[in-house]
Amino acid sequence: METKPSLINKIATAPLKVMLIILTGLALILNLLLEILGRHSLTGAFGFLFAHPVLFLYNSLIILLTLSICLIAKKRLTLLLLLSTIWIALGVTNCIVLAFRASPLSAIDFLIVKAAIGMFTIYLSVIQIIVIAIMLVAFIGLMVYLFIKCPKCNVAYHKSIACIAVIGLSVYLATMFAAESKALESESNSELVKAYESYGFAYCFTRSLLSQGVDKPDSYGTDKLGDLLDSLDSVTIEEPPLDDIIPPPDDPIPPDEFYKFQFTPEQLEKPNIIFVQLESFFDVEYVKWLKCSEDPTPTFTSLKANGVSGFLRVANVGGGTANSEFEVLTGMNLDHFGFGEYPYTTVLKTRACESIAANLKSLGYSTHAIHNHTATFYDRNVSYASLGFDTFTPVELMSGVRYNPLGWECDDIMTDQILSALNSTAESDFVFAVTVQGHGKYPEEPLDVDEFDNNSYLAYGDGKNQPVKVSGLRTESEHSQYSYYVNQLRETDNFIRELLDELTMRNEPCVVVFYGDHMPALALTEDDIYNGDLYQTEYAIWTNTEMFGDCPNLYDLDLEAYMLSAYVQSLCGISEGSITKLHQSELQTGKVYDEELRVLEYAQLYDNSSDIKYEISDLKFGTDNIHITGWETSGNSLYVYGSGFNKYSTVKLGGFARTTTLVSENKLRVDNIYFYEGIPEVVQISGDGTELAKATFPSVLP
Repeated sequence: METKPSLINKIATAPLKVMLIILTGLALILNLLLEILGRHSLTGAFGFLFAHPVLFLYNSLIILLTLSICLIAKKRLTLLLLLSTIWIALGVTNCIVLAFRASPLSAIDFLIVKAAIGMFTIYLSVIQIIVIAIMLVAFIGLMVYLFIKCPKCNVAYHKSIACIAVIGLSVYLATMFAAESKALESESNSELVKAYESYGFAYCFTRSLLSQGVDKPDSYGTDKLGDLLDSLDSVTIEEPPLDDIIPPPDDPIPPDEFYKFQFTPEQLEKPNIIFVQLESFFDVEYVKWLKCSEDPTPTFTSLKANGVSGFLRVANVGGGTANSEFEVLTGMNLDHFGFGEYPYTTVLKTRACESIAANLKSLGYSTHAIHNHTATFYDRNVSYASLGFDTFTPVELMSGVRYNPLGWECDDIMTDQILSALNSTAESDFVFAVTVQGHGKYPEEPLDVDEFDNNSYLAYGDGKNQPVKVSGLRTESEHSQYSYYVNQLRETDNFIRELLDELTMRNEPCVVVFYGDHMPALALTEDDIYNGDLYQTEYAIWTNTEMFGDCPNLYDLDLEAYMLSAYVQSLCGISEGSITKLHQSELQTGKVYDEELRVLEYAQLYDNSSDIKYEISDLKFGTDNIHITGWETSGNSLYVYGSGFNKYSTVKLGGFARTTTLVSENKLRVDNIYFYEGIPEVVQISGDGTELAKATFPSVLP
């Protein structure tokens, strides 16, 4: 008796026409699943289908093109499972990412996955990690099973290739038609969320995969660039344009808290300039329904009232710290780059460009970057060299770091690190510091509850203060998130106050800029906040000089993030670098030079024949060397003594890294040593295995 072929056999050996029908149906199902996952809503996905059926079919056509590759495989079902699983995995990943930040998944995220592995335990529970591992093993097993059991089919290569070509041509023509008809408008990077919601996941993710860099401007040419550079050479700094006069606040901070000193003109020519980028930092007073028992950010509130401040338009919401850094440091507009691109992970890995660090370095400044998180995240260990920094101090080079309840590094460590950078040279310094304590994901359940009040948290971290209590929240989950977030804000604000106190005692002319990198990854909408814009943070400038006179609020100005450094330099009487001069010209004239900015961006980063050249610096990690002062063996253990050790310190014996135990900041231990007569090394190694710095011996130091 002849047995009927199984379903697997039927699909695996189906005629080409039948297979195309199966692939089309599968593409539609996968597309609907991707939208359900991306919108966290079944009704939202069907709403997109019925409101934009053509766009839904267009996204399905993109998926169909990828699935059609299986038509040229003899074991087509195995390849089809792999391709389908890739799409499903992307959708699930996007769903998870959107639960932790507002920005959807883009192709560039996979360039930082190695450095992000160490944060999985912050975002995922142990059970979730185990489930993912089990699913991965099960998938591999299924792939092996299908590869063994799936029968081969006879492939008509000429017909199959022709079908793939027709589908590919259809995608191309549909894309061209949609672009011409404005059905697919060119959304900027700052509208990434809107683009995914409007045009669908498959299209947007594919676009992020293919889009990178600044397109060559239509007007680009040697003459155009030369004329532009000549015109910028004549730019001179004038008094910054002022908005309507803002009267002094009714209740300014006491005079003894607003530090001003008299400095000589020579001292004021090159003040220390410090930028502090604050993770997910914003004034929660803007949330309409949120009430706090006290202002969690009194220092920042005082700075806004008594210094220069304004709104800062950033390119991201809920994430994308590195892109806020990029715009502030370089003056370049992220909207000109690839869809969802992080230039830190692409062009800046091999190409240097103008930045405020490079500009000030040309004037004799020493330049330092500091971040109390891992060096390799967003490839900062490479890109900071392309931005002209002399030193970079990441968490791997810091001792005494505290961690908050979620495992993020606390910001109080930054005060000593900034002072160390200032003390490391005799020259004026530019310091760019990036904090991390306020980072999400924010807990949906209470982490610690005060016994006498079920709606409050015990103080986080050092426990010096009573917690800021929140009310007005709509759900218990929101209450937990905002209770945690608001108290992290307060600790960051405490760091700001401590830093200003220390800078005051130095009695050196100093200009400090504080600003938020993006809004926090909380479920906020534009209707929830008074300023009605999720892409706005705030900045505030403090100085211990008479730079702004008695009415610094006269200089308040709302800015694009990529114009902040040019504005600060103009306030300091500095005009260096073509992009800086271009923005300072915009600030003076009120004109927008978007096309000119594109020309300069392309010339600096993508035109190998351009005369605008910047050098990649010889980046040193840390401003204080880690030292080895001696070592000894005891039993089967080797003890290495020195200074500056931390959990990232690893002992190498004979060139091989050994499992190392941190005993203290001055002592490391390596076990199972039975015989060793060489000289041990100590290196600082990041979580992804990148070696950053090597300890030195004081006797060989200059």
